[in-house]
Amino acid sequence: MFSLTLPARPAAGAYLLLNDSPPETGINKAMNKKYKHVMKKLAVATAVVTLGWLTLSAQPVSLANGGSGAPLGLTTVHVDLMILGQGNSSTNGASTAFHFKQGRIDDNDILGLINSEFGTSFSVTNGDSLAVSNFWVGQFMVLGQDGKVLLANASFNSNGDHYVLALSSTNTVFAGSSTTNSGTKISASDGFLQYRSGDGTESFGLEGFTTVNDVYYHNFSNSVESFQLSDGIGSASFPTNGVSGVLTGSVLGSGNDNAPAP
Repeated sequence: MFSLTLPARPAAGAYLLLNDSPPETGINKAMNKKYKHVMKKLAVATAVVTLGWLTLSAQPVSLANGGSGAPLGLTTVHVDLMILGQGNSSTNGASTAFHFKQGRIDDNDILGLINSEFGTSFSVTNGDSLAVSNFWVGQFMVLGQDGKVLLANASFNSNGDHYVLALSSTNTVFAGSSTTNSGTKISASDGFLQYRSGDGTESFGLEGFTTVNDVYYHNFSNSVESFQLSDGIGSASFPTNGVSGVLTGSVLGSGNDNAPAP
């Protein structure tokens, strides 16, 4: 069963809107500000990549665990998201405070969503991890501690229900360079991470500026791909857990011998 990790409720005054400001006002302001920031980054990066101003690196994005950890041909994926929802109100005399509620979604929570759909028991504690073949395909799979594929399609269910868990992109631009023995292609895109439960009652959607770095060696074999969906913004609805609201966070991926043909 999926369970969001909820931090302890903040002390009075830590996260609040006072008196005549309704709870939705502050959340909408945060979402609008974040969305404009993401779209500004995408617009700037589009111009930069299109004009070829980016300095292209032959190194993949470095993940927090110090490496990709992916078997050949696959990209390991790490998710770190935060839901900012509406908490309870409190009254002290004539003053009323509306508190925020926070919930985190990480790799283990995503595995929990997969477990709920497929009746499995995947867990980070067991060494299981998320992966895709590459960012552009966007279909999730689950790997065991030894790197073997335990579930080849964790994005869709053949039973025809509403379940979906996938990466996607649009408005992609790219630049690149190549030599006799190597080549590099860097792409900027509007990236998405989407989830919907099988019964359609729970969902989230994250959108953010995404960079994808594809590196090719020795006549375009032994390729490497890494990606980063950063400063994402969206919304989440988990009525069962009582947490719904603004969704923010990042999705990272890195792998070996996994970049698509240039």
